[in-house]
Amino acid sequence: MFRHSLRRGFTLIELLVVIAIIAILAAILMPVFAQAREKARQATCLSNLKQLGLAAMMYVQDYDETYPGGPGVSGLWIPGPQGSWSNLPSIWGNLAPTNVAVRLLPYVKNEQVFIDPNDPTGDRFAAGRWNSQFTRLSYWWHVGVSQGWSWPTYDASGSLNNPGRPYTLASIAAPAQLQLIQDNWAAYHSGGRCLPGECRWIIAFADGHAKFTKYIDAWVPPGRRPWTWNLYNPPRPVDVQVECDPNCRTIAPS
Repeated sequence: MFRHSLRRGFTLIELLVVIAIIAILAAILMPVFAQAREKARQATCLSNLKQLGLAAMMYVQDYDETYPGGPGVSGLWIPGPQGSWSNLPSIWGNLAPTNVAVRLLPYVKNEQVFIDPNDPTGDRFAAGRWNSQFTRLSYWWHVGVSQGWSWPTYDASGSLNNPGRPYTLASIAAPAQLQLIQDNWAAYHSGGRCLPGECRWIIAFADGHAKFTKYIDAWVPPGRRPWTWNLYNPPRPVDVQVECDPNCRTIAPS
């Protein structure tokens, strides 16, 4: 005699219940996974800027404590797959001669350090100004230290005070509060938005340290700062971590 075992399959109701449970678990876990991924990117970005800040300090020590500078010195441009360090085309021409990144490259020896994990192709703000196949930009170099900008930013005629000479480390009033390199966009690590008091960027400062910190200078009322007060070597810099309410109304630089 043969015995036939009876196999009972799932009913439609049971399948729907299982699918509903999986959907609920996915809805709970997906934001957690997204937050974990963003934290990992944030950690990578902070590591990149720490390395770039240290590279800038090594450069400064090798060049008589002077920051990278010279006429037209621009940003941290790197080549795309079809570009090269000697050819970085843009609507402004070849950016290679005024590029800061190539000056820091010997101190990092890794092009990936110049790439923000939230902008891996370096073209978030290209908008036709450069082609990421040839030229890329992920981090922002503040040219104030390269050009010698200081407060007041503009003279009586409205022209930018631009001596064109790089600062030395000794001439910076407060290197630990002067922005040197930072994310291209604050909303990378601010939950997708950048409102007054909620905006937080990863910044490498002029003394080489890097920090995930407030970036409120852009919200300081006009007349109390140049565009982003701390970029221009003010005599009394603003510590945005302790001196600003959400709208920075408490700042009164001398």
